[in-house]
Amino acid sequence: MFLLAMRGLRTFFPEAKDRTRSLPTHLEFQFLVSGLTAINIVLLATPANDEVFWQMVRIVVLTTVVMTAVNMALFWHERRTHPKQDDAGPNLTNL
Repeated sequence: MFLLAMRGLRTFFPEAKDRTRSLPTHLEFQFLVSGLTAINIVLLATPANDEVFWQMVRIVVLTTVVMTAVNMALFWHERRTHPKQDDAGPNLTNL
């Protein structure tokens, strides 16, 4: 189910457009990916539902927020260290 959900999410956010995606759109994508991952982790870690429901919800929310923050920090770092590669300049000498 997780892989199908990720594949469906990638249809709305194609990987080919990751470099040109705006910051709010990328934040939305990272939040959704983190949420799916957190839900998957909680469901796999507690298959017998031994945890209280609200405790599981807190774990999902906390994991989603932390993962989104880490992914956005990595995204910003990548954008700073690797500027847009599709910008060839006016005379195409930067290829």
